[in-house]
Amino acid sequence: IVGLNCFKTNYKFLQANGVTRRSFYKANILALLFTSLFMAVTDTALGFFFKSFVNYNSMYEQLYDKVNILEMFIWTFTAYIMYVMLGWFITMLYYNSNKLMKVIISVSPAILIALIGNTKIFRGLFSNLSSLIIVWADSFFSSVAMCLIAIIILLSLNFLLIRKTPVKD
Repeated sequence: IVGLNCFKTNYKFLQANGVTRRSFYKANILALLFTSLFMAVTDTALGFFFKSFVNYNSMYEQLYDKVNILEMFIWTFTAYIMYVMLGWFITMLYYNSNKLMKVIISVSPAILIALIGNTKIFRGLFSNLSSLIIVWADSFFSSVAMCLIAIIILLSLNFLLIRKTPVKD
């Protein structure tokens, strides 16, 4: 949600005040990193707080069956950064798209899910691809590396999108 709400209003305001797109991009990345850091610290602390009252396992503990506070924090932090960058990317795609493209972007996840569930070819391809990713991301280090690769790709795509983004009303 943070990534989805970080672009349009701020972009228009800063462009009206003469801030360059490159400066906006760098400042946005810095703000999103600190927001992800705060969310990861809060999530990790609340997880240990809840654990003292109820039977609570974080997503990290459910995936890796171990409790290591440093690894949990790093894993959560990289996951939050990746999701924030994905939200920012989706928002910029919507902002740069016409009405038809917005509809296509909105409907494409539902169509993809329907194709994967109902077509043997897509189901086989998806299950092979997902099993490859799950096997590779089975350890802490490989899952963090996969998140970092996704972050780099999303940052590159975000930069390409923001370079030529016009100010729209």
